[in-house]
Amino acid sequence: MGDVYVLTSWLASCVKGFELRGWDQSNILKAADISPTIFSEQYCSKKDVFTLFEAAESLYGSSAGLESRRGIVPNSFYSLSLAMLAAENLRDGLRLMVKYNATITNAYNCYFNEGVENAIFGFKLHDELVLPSMVSDAIMSTAIRTFRFVQPQKNAIRKMDLAKPKPKNTMQYERYFKVPINWDSEQFAIHLCSDCLALPSMHAHPEILTYNENKCIERLRELDPTPFLLTVEVYVRKNLERNCVSIDQVAAGLEISVRTLQRSLQNENTSFKHLLDEIRRGEAQNYIETTPLSITQIAHNLGFSDSGNFTRAFKRWYNCSPNQYRQQFSKNICSQA
Repeated sequence: MGDVYVLTSWLASCVKGFELRGWDQSNILKAADISPTIFSEQYCSKKDVFTLFEAAESLYGSSAGLESRRGIVPNSFYSLSLAMLAAENLRDGLRLMVKYNATITNAYNCYFNEGVENAIFGFKLHDELVLPSMVSDAIMSTAIRTFRFVQPQKNAIRKMDLAKPKPKNTMQYERYFKVPINWDSEQFAIHLCSDCLALPSMHAHPEILTYNENKCIERLRELDPTPFLLTVEVYVRKNLERNCVSIDQVAAGLEISVRTLQRSLQNENTSFKHLLDEIRRGEAQNYIETTPLSITQIAHNLGFSDSGNFTRAFKRWYNCSPNQYRQQFSKNICSQA
């Protein structure tokens, strides 16, 4: 991974949260030695984020991470926030967060695992990155606030896992999160009630969803260091279900020759066959872990001619059948509940 970047609109929302708490923004920026012009940039650095939160904590106390959530609004993440709001339900909104996490930061990857009664949303840090306590507080409280925007009718949150020591005073955490907290956990995660994930969103709007998801795809193209490879991946993912992903079809769709496609992928140290196989493998795992779709439907969605071919491919990837994988995964989720 290269230099860590963070969406500046999120940091600006956090600073707005400080203001709403009554804290002086100019004093915080001055103490952090950060110019207000930073907020005119699309992305900022890890150092900017850490320094600003450290300054806020130094001036106003250890609650900086939790207080920052006051400034989080439905468009704090630009198109990703709006796409999540316009999703059919919280489940689809969380999948969007996982899929387009890189538009916010490359510091961590979000994940979403769904079981029969319990689902888990969390994030895993990259490259042994260590977050200051107030920054992890800000991320988790941002996630909670965003969930409540997407699904305000019912509290879907069951408990929290925080990979940090239990502080002397937990009242602020309990007052905001309103659920049991598992301190000193191995993960930063939010446990959700599976029944709440499919409740229709009052903000659902297919056209707005499509528009803003396309904006997210455009942003990923701008961020990815190998835009051609990402372009091929996006095209393949979009056309898997229609089974229009032969090398000839993809080359035609990208308006290049098959030879150019092969040569360009070779320059990225991959091949079309390997790329297609990796995309299907990742999508298959996601479908098995996060959806109740039948094996036949998953095979169709991934462009396989029948469920038998899909099952053989899945066994090659994971050394077990799709049903065996799903059963074992469900057991693991239940054991974490």
